[in-house]
Amino acid sequence: NYFDVLLDYYESVTSNQTLLNHIGKNLLHLVQLANNEQTKANIQNRLRQYHDSLSEQIENGKFCEIDSSFVVFFKLIAHLYPTSDFCHPITTPAVTSLVQAINHSSLKSLHSCRQALFLIDLVKQWVSKSHRYVPEVIVLLTKLIQLACPIEKSQYVITNSSKQISNNQLLVLNKNSDL
Repeated sequence: NYFDVLLDYYESVTSNQTLLNHIGKNLLHLVQLANNEQTKANIQNRLRQYHDSLSEQIENGKFCEIDSSFVVFFKLIAHLYPTSDFCHPITTPAVTSLVQAINHSSLKSLHSCRQALFLIDLVKQWVSKSHRYVPEVIVLLTKLIQLACPIEKSQYVITNSSKQISNNQLLVLNKNSDL
């Protein structure tokens, strides 16, 4: 299948931003050349794979570690299909998986905080036209803000799941640190 090979290639070049930008410009034209039903089936199959992977991580008690191919795949879906539709055979399961990844993401390092911010931006792009409310994004933003605020040990920190945050002052800048 042509689209499946293209999708594999698209995921393999996610680390090369220049190449990714060149491919992204022609991607819609390439998808229109492919069989729509076959393309839809391939994307739904990939969504199932990502959903199964996320579900397996959650069942094992691990918090989600999102790789770049996951984010790029969801960016691709946002470019190819209408994200403002309330019930769409591709974007509705994709939004569900994206929200599930946000809900179970961990904030244990600066890299995971960057990933969380990128996922939040991705959700913002998805729901900007439909004006949906995604409470998981608000919870994750609250956690990120708490990580950036200097707190005393005696102060109370409100968080949904404190075990997702290992260092409660991860994003605090010291006065002596170089920017």
